[in-house]
Amino acid sequence: MEDPKLLREIADLDAELTTLRADEAQRGSTLASLEGQAAELTARISEARTAIAEHEQRLEQAHAELADALREDAFRQAQDAMDATAGTVADSIDRLLSALEAYEVARGAVTDARSQLPPSVQARLGAKDVPDPPMHDAVAEAWTRLVSAVGPNEDHELDDQLVEAAARSAMGHAIPALPAHLRELARRRRENYLSNLARSTRPHESGN
Repeated sequence: MEDPKLLREIADLDAELTTLRADEAQRGSTLASLEGQAAELTARISEARTAIAEHEQRLEQAHAELADALREDAFRQAQDAMDATAGTVADSIDRLLSALEAYEVARGAVTDARSQLPPSVQARLGAKDVPDPPMHDAVAEAWTRLVSAVGPNEDHELDDQLVEAAARSAMGHAIPALPAHLRELARRRRENYLSNLARSTRPHESGN
């Protein structure tokens, strides 16, 4: 004879087992879903980290490029300022040489006027009445500064500009006013300049 109590217990255990198995299946499904989400999140995190590293590298490169651009801009501004100053220097040299040439003309006029004086007056006045520019009281101090600035081995480009301008001055009047170490260079350059000018005009003259 079957025991009703035992049968109920078996039924209850079967029901609980079914419930537990269903709960296990549901939790297993949830776990699988969560594992899938975790794998997806892990992949996304890895992609984000890669993107962050790439952006950090690009940002660092952009900062470096900006710094280079700023340095280049500063260099170009300094270069423009130098070029502008060089133009001022060139203009000043032109004015100086023009003034020296005018002084040589005035000096020649003084020499001519002195030659008309009686010998006794010439002897009394002395040769210092027609000094070279460096010896003139109004010029001497400034001339010393100029010679110091453009002396040997100081500024070859400026020396060359002075020599070129003096060599091409009218009748070479500006040459004697140059610092001593530049006069011979200016004389030779003027000789070459005149020689080249003469050669360039010969074919035209012979054709006439």
